[in-house]
Amino acid sequence: ATETGYTEGKFGFLDVLDAQRALFEARSLLLDSREEYALTLTELQRLIGITPDVAHPSQGESR
Repeated sequence: ATETGYTEGKFGFLDVLDAQRALFEARSLLLDSREEYALTLTELQRLIGITPDVAHPSQGESR
């Protein structure tokens, strides 16, 4: 949306760069959160005696 606004003259180049930076930061935080979730889930499973299902790791994401 910001890039479209830039090409239409609604936003400046710095606005585009700032929006791209914010998007990159949000994606980075999402990846960090997913990593923390996976580590915490594995630790929880270990503590309660459940062996993590390594054959189908995507099943844990739908919970």
